[in-house]
Amino acid sequence: MFRTVFVIMCTIPTIILFSIIIIIISPFSKKGDFPHKVNCLLGRLTTIYAGLSIKVTGRFNIDEKNGPYIYMANHQSNFDIPILLTALPLQYRWLIKAELFKIPLFGRTLNRVGYIRVERTNLKAAFLSLKQGMNMLKNVKRSLFIFPEGTRSPDGNIQEFKGGGAVLAMRSKVPVVPVIIHGSRAIMPKNSKKIISSKVIVEIKKPVYIDELGIKNKAEFMSVIRNIICESFNKEKTGVLNNA
Repeated sequence: MFRTVFVIMCTIPTIILFSIIIIIISPFSKKGDFPHKVNCLLGRLTTIYAGLSIKVTGRFNIDEKNGPYIYMANHQSNFDIPILLTALPLQYRWLIKAELFKIPLFGRTLNRVGYIRVERTNLKAAFLSLKQGMNMLKNVKRSLFIFPEGTRSPDGNIQEFKGGGAVLAMRSKVPVVPVIIHGSRAIMPKNSKKIISSKVIVEIKKPVYIDELGIKNKAEFMSVIRNIICESFNKEKTGVLNNA
């Protein structure tokens, strides 16, 4: 319980401070690159407060010069975003649930960095999110990061993937990089308020090029990405990662 209280007491003032910094500097960063770097530092501090040990494997599979990419990761914990900001301090923009944009000050920060809100119950707003995502990939030339499950897993298993990521990949022809987060559920599962220090492994797979697969159906494409993530994620359950 001490860890939980410590993280809350440290994280809240840090978020407020960094949000103010991002709001001040964002007008001077046209594409939002520097504010995003500041946000990566915020993520790093959050993982330090939580006492997380993060190991990255497969970093050699991606090269920002060959981007942009669409990163797709499994979603197990509230700490997944800080973990990924720490493990991959690269230039990308998040597609994240609209509820986070309603948080005072913090929501304004998300807008200033260029993150894209996703409305899960409003089709018109969801279409606008896809349009903004396409603009980010094709015109701004920045990668996107998506949780294709749409929300955190309630039971630790990888849920079915939504189709929005496939629409972006198929229309933009941008390669998809599957990313697997191992061990984050132990930190703070869904519906839990207790934070536990843990070891986390972030595994980066090779980019998947939709043209090379010859797939025209978004459900089929998302099934390919999900199978890649599930295959690696299941190593965690079988204990393969214990010696990593």
